[in-house]
Amino acid sequence: MRNRLREFLIASSQQVVRNRRSMKKISCIIVTVILLLCTAAGCSKPEGTRKLSDIVSEKVQDIAVVNIISGNTGEIKSYKEADDIDKITAYMQNVMCTKSSPASASGWSYAFEITGTDGTSVKVIFAGTNSSIDKEKYALQYSDLNEFIAGL
Repeated sequence: MRNRLREFLIASSQQVVRNRRSMKKISCIIVTVILLLCTAAGCSKPEGTRKLSDIVSEKVQDIAVVNIISGNTGEIKSYKEADDIDKITAYMQNVMCTKSSPASASGWSYAFEITGTDGTSVKVIFAGTNSSIDKEKYALQYSDLNEFIAGL
């Protein structure tokens, strides 16, 4: 009788050890999956979000001139100097673009007409969530546009 009780206790303790091992494996897998999901969610941008400079560089390879048009006054300023074009390109790297289908808009703050040395061009209209790049609708995220243009 004692031997049977001892065998039963030994078998039970071995079963507990096996269950703990499998629970540890399952717990590790669950924690790993949760961490991967959190990392993926935290590092991702909204689908289709790109830098304005990337979109422009696909259409115009080598920028020769940038015309900036005021939506309020209609005034056009042309920038041909390499330093000015570099500043404008640097600004465009901070503008994020997401394809959208906004309602029709009636006004805009500025437009950039960017022309390459080969004659290709692209027109970017800055109007917040009702912006466009070559008539394709985008929501643009940008800051300090007025200050940037005033500083050129």
